[in-house]
Amino acid sequence: MLLSKAYYERAISHILTRNPRSTFFVFSDDTAFAREWARAHPRMVVVDHNDENLAHEDLRLMSLCRHHIIANSTFSWWAAWLNPRSDKLVIAPKNGLDLTPSRHPLRSRDGR
Repeated sequence: MLLSKAYYERAISHILTRNPRSTFFVFSDDTAFAREWARAHPRMVVVDHNDENLAHEDLRLMSLCRHHIIANSTFSWWAAWLNPRSDKLVIAPKNGLDLTPSRHPLRSRDGR
C-alpha cells in the first residue's frame, strides 16, 4: 500500500518541531516524483545516485540517518533497525508492517 503525501507531511512536521534545522534525505524508487515533491521542501535532498544494483548502499546510507520516516516496506524498516543510535526517532505508518520499531510517536488517524 502506498502511503499518502499527508503521512509524510505530518511526519516531517513532527520532526521539525523537535529539530527545526533538520535536513531530510529522500530515498525512493520513483526519483522523478521525489524530486518534484521535494521542490516544496527546501531542506530535502533526493538521493538518486545508486541504481538497483547498489541498493545495499542506499540501505547503508539510510541507516546512518539520525531519524527515520519509514514507508510501508521492509527495506526502510531494516534501515531504521540497523541505525544504532539510542536517541533515534522512527515514524512508521499505523497500519503498516507488523515489524514496526518500538519508537513511533506519530500515528495518523487513517493509518497513512
